[in-house]
Amino acid sequence: IVRNKYGDYMCAMGTVFGYCGDRFRITMSNGNQFTVQIGDSKGDCEYHTFGNGSVCYIEFIIDNATASSVAPSVMVAGNYNALSQFSGSVTKIEKIS
Repeated sequence: IVRNKYGDYMCAMGTVFGYCGDRFRITMSNGNQFTVQIGDSKGDCEYHTFGNGSVCYIEFIIDNATASSVAPSVMVAGNYNALSQFSGSVTKIEKIS
């Protein structure tokens, strides 16, 4: 996942949260926290829904040059929720700048 100079994960989020350059602290249902910076917009939406009923608030931006090194568990699951630091549900999105 691409990271900025602050260590934030670069992501796409809906404009309901903010715009490119805005930073957020994300809290997951298991208590884990991480920071993100919007680098791409998902448009005027809060989340995307999938056929299995799950929702996606945050889409991480991946560096194509290193995409082949994505963890096998992520490749099988199709999302980063398979990694412990991102597992669980999003419970809070706090703007930090």
